[in-house]
Amino acid sequence: MPNVKILLVSHKPFKIPKGEYFVPIHAGRSIAMEKSKDGKIDKADLDWMLKNTTGDDTGDNISDKNRYYSECSALYWAWKNYDALGNPDYIGLMHYRRHFIFNDEYYVNNIKDDWHRALCYKNEDFIDDNYIKNIGLTDENILKACTNYDLVVTKDTKFDLIGGYNLRENYEKTIPGSKVKDFDLLFDTIKKLYPEYVAAVDNNINGYKTSLYQMFIMPKDLFFEYCEFLFSILFEIEKQLDFNEYTTNGKRVLGYLAERVLSAFVWKKQADGLNIMKLGVTEVEYPYEDETIEKIINSGCPSVFDYLRLKLKSYFLKGEAKQANKEGYQGLRRRIKSYKKLKKLYKNFIS
Repeated sequence: MPNVKILLVSHKPFKIPKGEYFVPIHAGRSIAMEKSKDGKIDKADLDWMLKNTTGDDTGDNISDKNRYYSECSALYWAWKNYDALGNPDYIGLMHYRRHFIFNDEYYVNNIKDDWHRALCYKNEDFIDDNYIKNIGLTDENILKACTNYDLVVTKDTKFDLIGGYNLRENYEKTIPGSKVKDFDLLFDTIKKLYPEYVAAVDNNINGYKTSLYQMFIMPKDLFFEYCEFLFSILFEIEKQLDFNEYTTNGKRVLGYLAERVLSAFVWKKQADGLNIMKLGVTEVEYPYEDETIEKIINSGCPSVFDYLRLKLKSYFLKGEAKQANKEGYQGLRRRIKSYKKLKKLYKNFIS
């Protein structure tokens, strides 16, 4: 039986799905007490992370650069400390609130609007048995994907459905604090360091298809190839950046660029004839344990509203009022519906 490990990357407590393959990873553990885009973690949450997750701060690591590299600090740790994971035959990466939807019928039947179809994700309220069943998040399905395909990534985005943005425009207009010069620098660096990627990049760079969320499942050899490719590029770009010029969210530039590096890797491997499985993903509104959900309910003001407010503000500042109004209405309506459902379900649960 192949040895499979799926990294579940997080920076705060979350509900860990049941399964033999899942490895919860704490990204940025060495600087956990420093302020992040979500503020400062409290001691109780940090204690939970120390008890229930593996840190990215042992051995060869870049944990202290997490605010720039996001989940890639955990990815780097896994690459350089592979034996600590048990030297798996296959390795994957998902997130505390994002998982692959292995049940494609469920994904297709439940994506009703262009926004979610374009970004390849479905909103879910929280992680429970029904969620696991609906999306097929089981060891059996993960193993089937590993053994039947060379690579698993997200479905191709369709940015043309939501404003006609190509990949460059999407990076510039939809990521708060982004600088489009970094997008250009990334692909110039890829073509400089890896000339064999020129055709794959040139054939796709002006389109609308990319693999978002830095999510994948792949065999060990391909993983090592990908990490060498990814970090050689990011380290080269890091030398040319002054992070003092960026906003708090903008400082995550290397994490955002990493998603585009994965896209280039997929474009090349697809051209090389690899058998690639592409899946939708989830975005869970409340991916927490019951105690945390109760705390959110009692607060009367879920943090997602603050996130939505900041995101809308960034659109307006960039003159994207139409996009702001569209996402604001849809996002607020969805979150209010989710919050009401959460209160009702939790009330039934505790009774």
